[in-house]
Amino acid sequence: MITVSDQYQNASLSSQMHQELVKLYLVDQEDMLVCWPTPVGISDMIEHQRLENKQISFFHKNGFRRIGRTVFFSYSPDPTHPSHSIAIADDADKEGANLTPSILAPLRHEEVAKKYLLHATIFSIQGKKIINFIKAHHQVDAASIHQADYAGFMPIHIAIQRLNVEATRTLIDLGVVDDLRSDEN
Repeated sequence: MITVSDQYQNASLSSQMHQELVKLYLVDQEDMLVCWPTPVGISDMIEHQRLENKQISFFHKNGFRRIGRTVFFSYSPDPTHPSHSIAIADDADKEGANLTPSILAPLRHEEVAKKYLLHATIFSIQGKKIINFIKAHHQVDAASIHQADYAGFMPIHIAIQRLNVEATRTLIDLGVVDDLRSDEN
């Protein structure tokens, strides 16, 4: 993981670092650099989304394009690779019509928290509180631990993405392992 100090933000250092990395002898023409633009340590969903969008913009600007229907982006140092012909505006958007049905258009934070309460809580809370919340939620609605949100993420995906060990263990104990093996995720 690479973190840029505030004093160096927007100074093009990250772009220069990316260009130098691509020049290294360790990155061959047939290689692909893969990244997952996701802020860490941010519990506020709105701020998390703002920073994630900023990171995606950075990777787009540096030639990365989304890998299919995933949150991952890749870059090919080969100038003839087909990904280089995709304009930024034409790249897939995880919340756009390219990836999800129009009925699942992006929701406001309040709507997400209300409609996907388990997801939002796992996103925001860690420790013993989240264990108790997941278990109580599961007792009321056992299927909720398998429910995908508007972007296709299940609670286990949110728990793993947030490095929420307690939530991850609790969800696995409750039986979400098959969700991780699903081809539809």
